[in-house]
Amino acid sequence: MPFIGKEELDQIKGDLRKLIYDDLMANYKDYAGNSIASIDSIGLKIEFDEDESTRDVVIVASITVSTDIWIENKKFGSTSKDHLRLKNNKPLIITYNTELTKYEFENMDQITFIQS
Repeated sequence: MPFIGKEELDQIKGDLRKLIYDDLMANYKDYAGNSIASIDSIGLKIEFDEDESTRDVVIVASITVSTDIWIENKKFGSTSKDHLRLKNNKPLIITYNTELTKYEFENMDQITFIQS
């Protein structure tokens, strides 16, 4: 993407990883209702909508998340490893805040990551 530099892209990915991490730790349950004990890694693949994006408003059309997690099974006192592949349900809108000189997520609260 020509109008986003490496530093800005790293900032966007870092912020996305943190939001995804927090959301998974707080809300994810497996089929048996067990929650996540820990997350090993979060990989991101981001595809921008270059036709609709500008320097100040960036549209992320697709976010694919690949993560290794440990599920806590309290009933049996054990943990098991699992791999999740998630995808966003709608585009993410990111705007550039000139006062803070960084990109901010506009509609992250409206986006759900579904298993793919």
